[in-house]
Amino acid sequence: MRYDIELLRLFSKPVTVYQVIKSLGYPHSSAYSIVKHYVELGIVRNVRSEPYRTGLKKKYYMLTDLGTNLLDILEKINRNRLGHNHNTN
Repeated sequence: MRYDIELLRLFSKPVTVYQVIKSLGYPHSSAYSIVKHYVELGIVRNVRSEPYRTGLKKKYYMLTDLGTNLLDILEKINRNRLGHNHNTN
């Protein structure tokens, strides 16, 4: 599975799936599937729920320690890759 650095950065603070959809333009079904998968892997967790008037819950998700470590590693790889692109000799 590929991990989206922008998505992981978004989870650095509590966000809802709706905020993921609005911020990154993910399709509704994709966003919910990715968040569900990230929860199953222990990358993000539900940190807060607020009830809607309809009875459904607005859930906020945030990176776990594992997710934070993953983001740190991916950002280091990304910086490394960018640095090596300039030194192709």
